[in-house]
Amino acid sequence: MGQRRLATPQKDDANKRPQSKKSNNAVLNSTTTRKGEVFRAQRRTSENVNLRASQHLIDIPVNKSVYNGYGGEQFSAKMQPKPVRGGQPKLRIIPIGGVGEMGIGKNMNAIEYDDEIIIVDMGFLFPGSDYPGINYITPDITWLEENKHKIKAHVFTHGHLDHIGSFRHFIHRIPAPVYGSKFTISMLDRTMDDSEVDFKPDYRVMDPLSHEIVQVSKHFSIELVRVNHSIPDSTAVIIRTPMGVIVDSGDWRFEESPVDGQKFDLERLTEVASKEGILMFMNESTNCESAGTHTHTEFDIQYSIGQVMDKFSNSRVILSCFSSQVHRLQLILEEAHKHGRKVAFAGFSMIQNKEVALRSGTIKIPKDTIMKMEDIVKLPDNQIAVVCTGSQSEFNAVLNRMATGAHKYMKIKGSDVVVFSSNPIPGNEKSVVRTVDGLMREGSDVIQNGKTHLTGIGPHCTCRVTDIMTITSN
Repeated sequence: MGQRRLATPQKDDANKRPQSKKSNNAVLNSTTTRKGEVFRAQRRTSENVNLRASQHLIDIPVNKSVYNGYGGEQFSAKMQPKPVRGGQPKLRIIPIGGVGEMGIGKNMNAIEYDDEIIIVDMGFLFPGSDYPGINYITPDITWLEENKHKIKAHVFTHGHLDHIGSFRHFIHRIPAPVYGSKFTISMLDRTMDDSEVDFKPDYRVMDPLSHEIVQVSKHFSIELVRVNHSIPDSTAVIIRTPMGVIVDSGDWRFEESPVDGQKFDLERLTEVASKEGILMFMNESTNCESAGTHTHTEFDIQYSIGQVMDKFSNSRVILSCFSSQVHRLQLILEEAHKHGRKVAFAGFSMIQNKEVALRSGTIKIPKDTIMKMEDIVKLPDNQIAVVCTGSQSEFNAVLNRMATGAHKYMKIKGSDVVVFSSNPIPGNEKSVVRTVDGLMREGSDVIQNGKTHLTGIGPHCTCRVTDIMTITSN
């Protein structure tokens, strides 16, 4: 008998088939290649990539020369020495911000040894046009928050916002005693007025002139050393560790005749270097890579301001500078007093820093020299001097608002003279030029550094203008 056929054969039930186990690899799931072959190919590719990548490690020889330290053999990752675990604790310097960053700001360094950390500075960065709507950028302190039990001290070099700007945002998250010079601590305390948290830091004022050494923890001690900068009480920080001495210079410049009479304490740094040795020197300052030094002092700038007031005797004189340049504010006040002009300060940070300087005794105001901005309409132009922010063409700074007619009490007019008493910070040149163009369109005269041959104002010398490094550069 033959085989019997079913008239209506049933379809194959897919549920009865053996189920193949899917992997997490989407490419593998969609291919018919055997799993073992795929994994072997992946391994070969990975080994090849690692082999090639190992040729680009820093300080690793890649040729077969007998001089490469490996007997003429081609280097491979297997030949790289492995780190030894345990043993002596290591000293680590960890940039939290500022190092390798775009622009100038976010300065913050952590120094770690064993189970202790001290932090130097805590700044923020003013972003450029590529960060629209962002007021400032702060460092990422995630690692510090995870290790906040190790933090023994915060120490600050000076009071500029690129070094203290993030303080009010971070100090309650990574609390520890705060060390700095008198004026710097006053600036830190002022920034806490804008904080959104009710936290009182543990401030500890140090005297850089007495070479005071403070033991902040078992392994770390710190000392502040006087340096010159465009803000009072600027210091370098000497950090003594079990491995050696670390020096963080902060921002600095050499000044032959500082306004407060306190010169750069190079003798102390030389003494430490010769007696103790310096394991690492962390140098930082705008334009410090430029050869040579400047030949002009703050008193030369005071003389130039007097020249402006003499030449434009019937005009309102508007001077823009950094709100933290307290010594320059002192000289402007003295020069205005000599010329019978009242001085009005414009800008929130300008007024706040002036009050800090008054409370700390850093500045002295001549009698009957200060007036309110709203009262300048009561005086003739030849009796008015206005000191404002905006030398770096910040978007919402006072000078820009005056030039565009957005300021509440003052608008630039054709008889005014505007003095930029500070050079542009590297990166701000384009914005400053745009502000100068706007001021000139309003008809005002604009005085800038390096234009002595055009204005007849400023120190005269026979060198090229491009070779002049003025005191305004830091």
